[in-house]
Parts: sequence; C-alpha cells; structure tokens
Amino acid sequence: MQPLTKAISASTFAVLLAALAGCSGTFQANVANQSPHPVTVNMTYTKWYGGKKVLLTERVAPGDAARLGPIDAPASGARLEAYPEGIAAPRSSVNISSGETTAHVIGVFLDRGIPGVEWRIIESDRE
Repeated sequence: MQPLTKAISASTFAVLLAALAGCSGTFQANVANQSPHPVTVNMTYTKWYGGKKVLLTERVAPGDAARLGPIDAPASGARLEAYPEGIAAPRSSVNISSGETTAHVIGVFLDRGIPGVEWRIIESDRE
C-alpha cells in the first residue's frame, strides 16, 4: 500500500471511530405501571443497520414500579416499549434520550373501546 493510501485509510478509520464514540449514551428509566394490566417493558435501541437491540426487559405488575438501567448503549437515543399482557392491544412505545427518564404506563381505550396502554413521560434528565 502506498504511504498516501495508508494515511487516508487510517484517517478514515479514525473519523469513523470518533463518529461512533460520539453516538453513545447511558440510559436509565424509572417506570411505574398505572394501568390495570401487567406489562412487559423493554428498553431498546436501533442498530446502525436498522436492527433492534433489546437492552433490558422487566415485567411490571399493575401499581408497581421498576428501574431499568443504568446501561450504556452505542446510540444517543433509546426507546421504551410496553407490551400489555392479557389483552390484544398492540405495544406502546416512546423515544427517550440519554440520561434518566421517569415514565408511567397508563391505561387507555383505543379505537372501538379496546383497552390498551400508553406512555406518559413525567421527567427527563438528559446527560
């Protein structure tokens, strides 16, 4: 390899590493389930090629709370997903930023009176 080609390859690699390092974060979520349904809560992020990675999973009974994290991820944003148990409602999700987030899962009625859940962000302490 020519010296100029080596220098360009090394600098390209350094820029790529710097870009990846700059897109990371530490996430923590305090989740309270205020719905009448038990929910499975996932904290996820989207990988650079589009795939989803589950960081943490916790089952939260009605009236209970759980803490997910802190956990490091190679992304500047993550997602909280709530999967209600015992009903046919789809999952509910919300984007969160790096830092500490307090969120509640609340019970709602979807179209045609179908019970479901939604997220309510109470507080977000971004890093």
